[in-house]
Amino acid sequence: VNGTGSFTITLNSPGQQTLQVVDKAVPGISGSILMTGVPADPNGTTTSVSGCSTPLLFGQNCVVTVTVTGSTSTTAAGTFNASLDGVTFISGGISFPIGVSVAPSGGTHTFYANYFGNGTALPSSSGPLTITVNPAPSTLSLSALPSSAQFGTPVTISANIVPGSGRGTVTFFDGTNPIAILPASQAFNPGLTLSALPVGSHSITASYSGSPDLQPSSSSAAVVEVISPAPPANYSLKASPSSATLLAGQAAQFQITTSSLSGFTGTVKFSCGSLPSATSCTFSPPITFVSGSLLNATTVLTVKTSGPRAELLPVAPSGNAQHNALWWATSPFVLGMMIVMSAGRCQKRRFYWLGALTLVLCLALVSCGGGGTPPPPPPPPPPVVTPSGTTVIQVNTTGTASSGASPANPTQQLSISITVQ
Repeated sequence: VNGTGSFTITLNSPGQQTLQVVDKAVPGISGSILMTGVPADPNGTTTSVSGCSTPLLFGQNCVVTVTVTGSTSTTAAGTFNASLDGVTFISGGISFPIGVSVAPSGGTHTFYANYFGNGTALPSSSGPLTITVNPAPSTLSLSALPSSAQFGTPVTISANIVPGSGRGTVTFFDGTNPIAILPASQAFNPGLTLSALPVGSHSITASYSGSPDLQPSSSSAAVVEVISPAPPANYSLKASPSSATLLAGQAAQFQITTSSLSGFTGTVKFSCGSLPSATSCTFSPPITFVSGSLLNATTVLTVKTSGPRAELLPVAPSGNAQHNALWWATSPFVLGMMIVMSAGRCQKRRFYWLGALTLVLCLALVSCGGGGTPPPPPPPPPPVVTPSGTTVIQVNTTGTASSGASPANPTQQLSISITVQ
C-alpha cells in the first residue's frame, strides 16, 4: 500500500539464503536481501501480539494479547514492556499470555511488545500490530455567564464538546458574523471572554472543526446575550465613621473614600456646609483624584470644636506689700525733714529751699493717694464654647472630569454627625 508491503517468511534450513522480491505488474522493479538461517536455540523465544479488531471509534479501547513461547511450549514468567508509536506505556514481570488494554487517539498507531527473558529463556520482540481509530461523532453546546450585562462588562461564552478532545478549533459567531476562533482545549475553560459587545441582543453560536478524534459539529442551540447601556460616569462617597461623640474643645476625624464609577476620571473637591458655632473643619487633602485604574481615593476630614478657656485668677495683696508701700510713700517726707533740720543746724540758708521743696513733694504724694491698693483688673470675656447637642454636617463635593465623560452628579453631599457633650 502506497509503495510499502509487509509479509512473513520462515527459513526452514540453516545457512545463507537470498530473498528476492519482484513487482508482479512491473518485473523490472525488484529487490533482494541476503539472510542467514541458524539452528533454533533451545532457549530461544518468540513474542507475538494479536487481537484488538480495528477500526475503533475514538473513545473506545481494545485489548491486545501478548504471547511469549519457547521452542516447545509457553515460557515461564518473565519481564516485558509494550509501546504504542514508540512510547512505552506498560512494563513489568508477568506470566504469559497477557492482555494489554489500549485506548489510542484518532488515527493510525503501531503496537509493539518486547520480552526481556527470565534468566534462562532468551529475549525476543514482536512484529508490529497496526491499530486504526476513526473519529467519533461529537456534540457542541454553549453557555454564557452572565446572560445579560451592561456595556463594557466582560461576558464569558463556554463551548462544551462531548466527548472531550484537545484537538481542533471552535469558531464563535454573533449571528452570522464570526467573532473569534479558539483551540478546542480552551473553548470550554477558560472559554471566550467578550467585553465589547454592542448594546442590544446577540445570538451567539459556535461550530467545531473536527479532528482525527472527533467529527465536526455545530452548537445545538444559540445563547442569547443581552447588553444594556452602561451607566454614566460618576463617583460615590463614603465616610468612616459617619458619626462621632466628643467633648467641647476636642476634635474628631472622619475618613472619606471617593470611588470612581463607570470609568469616571477626574478630581473631587471637598468643603463643609454650615457648622455649629465655634466649630471648624479641614480636609487633608482638600482635593482627591480618581480614575479607572485608581478607583478609590481617601481624604481625612477633621472637625474641631471649642471649649472653655482657662481663666487667670486675681492675685490678693499681702501684708508685706502694704508695709512696703507705706514706707515708700513716707520716705520722701522723712528725707525732707532731715534736710531741713540739717540746714537749720548749720544755719546755711542755701539748703533751706531744698528741704522745703522736698516737703511739698511729699505732701503732694500723700494727698494723691500714693502707696494705696491698686484697682481690681477688669473681668475676663466669657469663654467661647461649641454648644452641646447633635449636629448634622454636610460635606459638599464638586467633581470635575480631567478626561473622558463628566460625572453624572458633579455636585454631591455626604452627611456626618457630631454629638457634643
